[in-house]
Amino acid sequence: MSAARSYILVILSLAGTLQALGGQETPPAAGDQAAATAAAQAAQKQVGINRDTLIDNTRDQKKRVDAATLLLFSDVPGARKELIQVLRDASNPSAQAAVCQALITAREDKKPVTNKPEFIEPLIGILKSEKDPARADLVARALLLLSYDDVQKQLEALVDDPNTPRTAAFNIINTLKYE
Repeated sequence: MSAARSYILVILSLAGTLQALGGQETPPAAGDQAAATAAAQAAQKQVGINRDTLIDNTRDQKKRVDAATLLLFSDVPGARKELIQVLRDASNPSAQAAVCQALITAREDKKPVTNKPEFIEPLIGILKSEKDPARADLVARALLLLSYDDVQKQLEALVDDPNTPRTAAFNIINTLKYE
C-alpha cells in the first residue's frame, strides 16, 4: 500500500508542477518592458544623431557617408525616411551625395537593401534638376542599385518629354549608359 501512496504522491506532485509551469505564461515583467522601451528610445536617439551628422557635418564627407550607411541599414522605423527626405532636399547637395555614396557602396558590397523602389522618385528628381555633371553621375551610379526594369519607364518618359530641360535630358541619357 505504501508503494501505491508513493505513486499517487508523485503523480499529484507532477500535476502541481505542470500547473505551476502553465501559469508562468504571464506578460513580461515591468522591468522587461522598461528595458525594451529604453532600448527603443536609445535606437531612435541614434537615428537622430546619424541624421544630424548626415545633414550638418560640413567638414567630413566620410562621416556623412557613414551616417547615411547606418541609416540605410537601421532597423529603426523611420530611419530610411530620413534618407528619402535628404534626397528630396535640394538645399544640401553634400548630404544628397553622401546618401548616393551609401547606396553605391551597398550595391558594390552586395549588401541587401530593403524597399529599394522607395529611392526611385527622389533620385530621379535629383537627375531632373542637377546641373553639376559629377553629382548627376553619382546619382546615376546610385540608381544602379535598382534593376533597369524598375526605372526604365520613368527615365524614358523624361527623355521623350519635349518639356524636359536639356540638362535633365542629358543627365538621364548619361544614366542610361550605366544601365
